Amino acid sequence: IWIKEGGNNLLEAFLLVNKLDQPSLNKDKVLETIARIQQEVWLEMNDKLTALEQVALLNHILFSIHEFKGVAPNDLKPEHFSLSTVLETKIASPVAIGVLYMHIAQSLKIPLFAVNLSSNFLLAYTENYIQTQKLLPSGKVLFYLNPNKAGVLFTDEEIDLFVLHHQLPKLPSNYVPISNYLVIFRLINDLISVHVHNDNAIMLKKLLELFAE
Repeated sequence: IWIKEGGNNLLEAFLLVNKLDQPSLNKDKVLETIARIQQEVWLEMNDKLTALEQVALLNHILFSIHEFKGVAPNDLKPEHFSLSTVLETKIASPVAIGVLYMHIAQSLKIPLFAVNLSSNFLLAYTENYIQTQKLLPSGKVLFYLNPNKAGVLFTDEEIDLFVLHHQLPKLPSNYVPISNYLVIFRLINDLISVHVHNDNAIMLKKLLELFAE
């Protein structure tokens, strides 16, 4: 249903995938906790803040006050993808902390969108607030940030250096935001990698088939 209706609510899809790993997930509790964090940001936000000041505020509340921390790709476990667990432990996978950051930002009309750079899950601050399931946000990217590294900022030139250093192909997809559809596709693939040879991995692989239809 989420796919067919356009995939506009990224958090909804993330929680649906979470319920596969955690059938007893209390969705309302997760949403209430996230709403409280949104409220904290909203109370400090105003229309006069620049893009950089908006991100600095988000970084302060998420990483200094709430002390969320990202996990290195090689240390990932299933619990690092569960938003209910992440909200309790403050320790998250790149995609989980990225989606949390992006959801809070977008709820306040801050145009941050996901960029899928290798094992990283970056966010791009764009000039337009447009996002759907398969269509990408249009407009120029002003700068990037890494929510898995406490929101550190960088430019496309620094992405060039990363691509060069890690001998990655220099593809446009390393620099432009991806759709909600591809965010959930990335989430499922990441979960498969930490559920090797068990029933959850089989179930998640079947879930990927929905994206091929």
